[in-house]
Amino acid sequence: MNFNVQDPAQDCAKTAEWYRSAANEGNPDAQNSLGEMYCRGEGVRQDFAEAIKWFSKAADQGNAAAETNLGFLYEAGQGTESNCAEAAKWYARAAEQGDEYAQYHLGRMYENGLGVRQDPGEAAKWYSQAADQGHAGAQFGLGMLHYYGSGAEQDYAKAAGWFLKAAEQGHAGAQRMLAGMYGKGEGVRRDENEAGKWRLMAESNGSISGGKILLGEARSGDAEAQSLLGLMYYFGAGAAKDCTEAAKWHRKAAEQDQAASQFFLGSMSCRGLGVAQNYEEAAVWFRKAAEQGHMDAQRKLGDLYYEGRGVEQSYAKAAEWYRKAARLGSVNARKTLEEMMEKGLI
Repeated sequence: MNFNVQDPAQDCAKTAEWYRSAANEGNPDAQNSLGEMYCRGEGVRQDFAEAIKWFSKAADQGNAAAETNLGFLYEAGQGTESNCAEAAKWYARAAEQGDEYAQYHLGRMYENGLGVRQDPGEAAKWYSQAADQGHAGAQFGLGMLHYYGSGAEQDYAKAAGWFLKAAEQGHAGAQRMLAGMYGKGEGVRRDENEAGKWRLMAESNGSISGGKILLGEARSGDAEAQSLLGLMYYFGAGAAKDCTEAAKWHRKAAEQDQAASQFFLGSMSCRGLGVAQNYEEAAVWFRKAAEQGHMDAQRKLGDLYYEGRGVEQSYAKAAEWYRKAARLGSVNARKTLEEMMEKGLI
């Protein structure tokens, strides 16, 4: 429940009176709605104790939304003393009726031992039910349980799957976890591009003010900010997609030895995105990043040597860079090495 959402087009006072009339006749939906108006101070004076009164009337009739709202107020200690056991009781009643918000909050309480005995298995059960309904917080929570193997089998692939669902809904914590997993190759193929994308999404998280701060830092010469700004323009995350701008900021960061930007600038030079297609230029930037241990740059430099693009063709040098990338976990580099050996190229 969001107690701060207001609709200025409504005649709130009249709406509150309409709900009051229906609530006094015992309508549980009206009782819950009137309670929410008291929580927000919408059409009535904000009064959490009065909200609890109406939520309780609706909850006693089995209204799941009111049960969830009642649990929230007992947990937060608004209109009453904080009582996590009472909160958990109401969350449980609503959760058993399928309310995704109650399921999430009940899972959170079991995970942290708030008002109930700490039980990661129960947390996983309730997170799972809410996650299946699309609740981003529950998807993130379930992902964390799988990541650490707490209350659920440790499974990086499953963790990444749930983080992705939450991240796509804008959950910053899930976006940060995905960035780390792509960077390390945990449960997913190691991919610096994806790591950078999700790191960027977490940093900006749709924030206009955050974007302005980032732009200011980039203009002042901060290499990491320049690299992130390049990613923002490249992926169209938090700004209109613009490969020319992306290349401009990646170049500034690359010239300060930012490996990720060196890799992106190499990739853009290969494809002619935002810059003229130039394999020699691509090779220069891939080499700079590769020498800093950037796995994908090592693999791409191997590709250039394999194909003889921008560098003198050399299977031996291609294999050298593929081996370095494979040692860092590149599946594609390892497969290419195997194919080269089968063909007798090395």
